[in-house]
Amino acid sequence: MCFRLLLTCLLLWLCVPPLICKAADDTHHYPGAVEVFSCQFDDQADADYDEWPDGWTRRRGPGFPAYVGIKIVTDPQPPPQSPQARCLAIELDGGAAVAYSPPVKVSPLLSYVLEAEIRTEGLKHHRAFLSLTFLDAKYQRLQTVYSEKLTGTTGWQHVAVAPTAAESAQARFAVIGLHLEPGAQGDLRGSAMFRNVWLGSLPRLELATNDQENLFTSLQNIELVCTLSGWFAELPTLVCRVFDPLGNLVCEKTAQPVCRELKPQYGETPPPGQPRKLLEGRLGWKLPLAAPGYYCLQVELHDAGIIVWRRRLTLAVVAPCRPVRGSEFGWTVPKADDRLSLSRLQRLAPHAGLGKVKLPLWLDAEDQQHNQQIVQLVERLSQQGIEVVGMLCDPPPKLRSQYAPAQRLSAAELFSASEKLWYPSLEPVMLRLAMRVRRWQLGGENDFSFAGYPDLAKKIVAINTELQRVNLDTSIGFAWNWLESLPRSDGPAPWRFVSLSAEPPLNWLELACYLQAPAPPEVERWVVLRPLPRGQYDLAERVTDLVERMLAAKIYGAAAVFCPDPFDPHCGLLNPDGTPGELFLPWRTAALATGGSRYLGTLELPGGTPNYVFARHGKAVIVARSPHPIEEPLPLGAEIVQQDVWGRNITPPLKDGVPIISLDAWPSFVFGVSEWVASWAIQLKLEVQRLPSIFDRAHQNALCFSNTFPEGISGKATIVVPQGWRVQPKQTAFNLAAGEQFRIPFTITMPYDAANGRHKIRIDFEVEGEHACRFSVYRHVDVGLGDVYVEIATALTRDGQLQVVQKFVNDSPTPVQFRCELFAPDRRRQKTFVALGPHANESSVYTLPEGHQLLGKTLWLRAEEIGGARILNYRFMVQQ
Repeated sequence: MCFRLLLTCLLLWLCVPPLICKAADDTHHYPGAVEVFSCQFDDQADADYDEWPDGWTRRRGPGFPAYVGIKIVTDPQPPPQSPQARCLAIELDGGAAVAYSPPVKVSPLLSYVLEAEIRTEGLKHHRAFLSLTFLDAKYQRLQTVYSEKLTGTTGWQHVAVAPTAAESAQARFAVIGLHLEPGAQGDLRGSAMFRNVWLGSLPRLELATNDQENLFTSLQNIELVCTLSGWFAELPTLVCRVFDPLGNLVCEKTAQPVCRELKPQYGETPPPGQPRKLLEGRLGWKLPLAAPGYYCLQVELHDAGIIVWRRRLTLAVVAPCRPVRGSEFGWTVPKADDRLSLSRLQRLAPHAGLGKVKLPLWLDAEDQQHNQQIVQLVERLSQQGIEVVGMLCDPPPKLRSQYAPAQRLSAAELFSASEKLWYPSLEPVMLRLAMRVRRWQLGGENDFSFAGYPDLAKKIVAINTELQRVNLDTSIGFAWNWLESLPRSDGPAPWRFVSLSAEPPLNWLELACYLQAPAPPEVERWVVLRPLPRGQYDLAERVTDLVERMLAAKIYGAAAVFCPDPFDPHCGLLNPDGTPGELFLPWRTAALATGGSRYLGTLELPGGTPNYVFARHGKAVIVARSPHPIEEPLPLGAEIVQQDVWGRNITPPLKDGVPIISLDAWPSFVFGVSEWVASWAIQLKLEVQRLPSIFDRAHQNALCFSNTFPEGISGKATIVVPQGWRVQPKQTAFNLAAGEQFRIPFTITMPYDAANGRHKIRIDFEVEGEHACRFSVYRHVDVGLGDVYVEIATALTRDGQLQVVQKFVNDSPTPVQFRCELFAPDRRRQKTFVALGPHANESSVYTLPEGHQLLGKTLWLRAEEIGGARILNYRFMVQQ
């Protein structure tokens, strides 16, 4: 019996494990992908035991020296299930290294996902990563995609090239690359290890819209097009969903695409398992979007009830606009050889709220086609009112070869040479673009090489002299680190701007502080504003930080604000393919609203919400956000329109004829306010804002304001005070010339039960003249001088009694005495006596039975000064 049981267990063990192990091995691979190639760097991969994977090659040539060691080694951190595992190790000795797999057959009808594990040690500048390169039938390169890049010291990290299909129908092979390469600088020492290299195939699913940039200026005829191909067990199903920026479902559609069966054309073989057909299909969907904004489209591909994989696409719908001439906001395109970025920039720039664009313009005379594309882009941007600033970085290869070899040639090194060396290659560019480009930056955004340069002013004068051979209006500047003192010169600075940045970037408070530091008046400060990276911060933080820093730069006097690389996959405004990213619309909304405007100041709103007011061409825009949801009345005009950061317009509801704007943690933009009304509301002053706690006695005060309208006006002002208060006179007429100042004296009397603390006063204006209007301005007065006050707290005891703790504080230099009374609904009043010396405090406790009955109700604490006229009133709600 025992023998039979043992035999049965042995047979089960022999039969079952292959299925279990395969499932376990597959769990870390992309779901649904079918293995095409794998390499574990084990004996099977190194049949001749030469410590090099069979069929693999390494890159050789400049920058990739043969002495950098690459070989198969024992895994120093093997997985528990494979203690004898091996890996491919690259040991740095300067330079870089890449190992390439043998070509693997692929099909343009399928998608491919590449996975591996990478371990790094001692890296600071070098980065380890994967690549997948598609080749045609003649092994010519068609396309390369890359994984994320690792640096520093890490344990084994799973790294992948997300599912990718070849862009060309000519793709027949793919080659896997294992890279260890430097960034802007390099390391002499360090290592990277690679293991478990795996390539899998999936059905191909492509998403597109009827606009190449996925940027629409109309809600009509927006179409999503899904195309698919691959092996399927049955007719596939597509589940399409559209989400707003906050992840709320907007609309969805489930349908089967129109498909046709294909015959294998490129050696496609069906995956093992149930029978499958090679299909190709298409599904179109006209999106029923109701409002402009940013949308994320997600499409699930289902086969036989199983989700094969998901793909996403983003698009933006915006209202048509014109570039704001003179806007401070711009983009920097760091590489001129990325032709896709340049072509997309030409189409996106008019819709992005740009006033400036920085482009690398040191062109290679031998690449005429590319030069013509750059010149056309510069001319097109200039015609649209967008200023082009030329960056002199990355000189042409012929000039570059005349300098010493280096990972990257800095601007200081480049221009330290004689002008006879570098100017001849630059002169054709200057001649061709003289009328379009007048400002030039020496080096890129992160090139701080002029810091500490000896006799900097003399060198800049010499460079400027050369550049002004073609155009005397030419001016130059360079990048500078915020953490360094601004460059100085004995006389007026020969540079006209500095492009300021730091790593990590300054937050908005730091930016405000640095911009308020003294600076030469002839030198403009340009701010490089890199958005927070994806993955490290949530969307709300990224959006709020971006808008706050844009506003801080405007408020504190930056002459220009640049996003250093809008196409950056981590910190950019766009996706790597040039379609709108989640920060594109917040940037656009803020840039269009405030670009080219003047900062006026802040409004006092009834709820105290922080805000910033800007004006342009007679119109004002208010930018506000609140840490908690709040509704603020805004009686400044009848045509108020509120816009969120995604560009969606909201018409605020009216209450008693006054627009009510709803605010939360997301920045909001309010339009429809006259610049002159906003200026009037900001500059109005209340002469006395703190009143003593002396009631039923007239207190002198006055309103002071000036006529901010561009012409003379007449009208009247009506002062509205809290209920029970008295003001005299309540209404006053005025007749003012443009810019004329006016003062309205008045008295204000408070009732005996007026509470200590802050009280709102509203001033209603009726203005007659060319710009006749009605509007209201809020101001406040504080009752109590702040030297004597009471702090109150409430709590329920275990036996249900309510305790009211009264902390009486005397911050004055004289002793005080008060008779205190606590009034609670349907309860007897309680009394206490307080006598305090100078700068002292004392706590008292009132106890009320059945305290739960008072929860949520308002109590009144009244303190009357003995031997004085002050009365302190506090109303507060009971909280548990």
